[in-house]
This record gives sequence, structure tokens and C-alpha cells, in this order.
Amino acid sequence: MHASAFFAILVASVALVASRPFDVSVLGDATYSIEGPICSGNGLVPAGSKCPLRGDKAVADCHPHLKSYGNGVCVAPVDAACQKIVTGAWGCVWAPRNSTNSTTTTIPPDTIVAPSTLPTPAPTTFKPTAA
Repeated sequence: MHASAFFAILVASVALVASRPFDVSVLGDATYSIEGPICSGNGLVPAGSKCPLRGDKAVADCHPHLKSYGNGVCVAPVDAACQKIVTGAWGCVWAPRNSTNSTTTTIPPDTIVAPSTLPTPAPTTFKPTAA
């Protein structure tokens, strides 16, 4: 296979996976189906950053006591935000309507976080060993 054909197939595969719908829950609320990459992971930055947007309809776990519930269905009342949740993982949470004082880290959708420029904590000096 030619390199250009392989590359074209690879790009098409990545685009297909990135655009296919995934189920994602909102902390303390219902589950929504959105196109990925969804907010997830437990590292310094999320593996994806997409969350349900205002007006999206839930596909599962819709119950009368939830913030999004109304008239027998759950509809996202506001855009959800990708934040570190209490477990240390990244998750979707309902963004406060007028939030100016937050202690959580929020990653807007489609944000690319640059790698840290801080030095690594590991020693970087080479010490030769006897052969």
C-alpha cells in the first residue's frame, strides 16, 4: 500500500471515530449522546473536552428529580463544562449561569493545552557506569 493511501485511510478512520456519537453523563444528571472527543480521563488534561450543550436531549437516566427534567424529558438547561470532579477524573458538569468565582479547572471544548515548560523532576545528568 502506498504511504499516501495509508495516510488517507488513517485520517478517515480518525475522523470517523472523533465524530461518532458517544454517551456522556453530566455529574448528578442524565446521560446525553454527543459527538466526541468527550470529556474524560484522569490526567492533568482531559482526553477529550466535549460535553452536552444547551438544548441537547438526554438518551438515558432521565428522572424527575434532575435539574434537566421537565415534561417527561431531560433537556440540557445550559452548556455543560468539562471540569475535574471530586473523584479526580474529568467530567461534565452544569456550568453556573453567572460563575465568576470558581475553584475548579474548566476546559472549553476544542481547547488544546500546551505542554508544560517546567523542568522535569527527574535528574537529567548522565552518569556512565563501568562495563
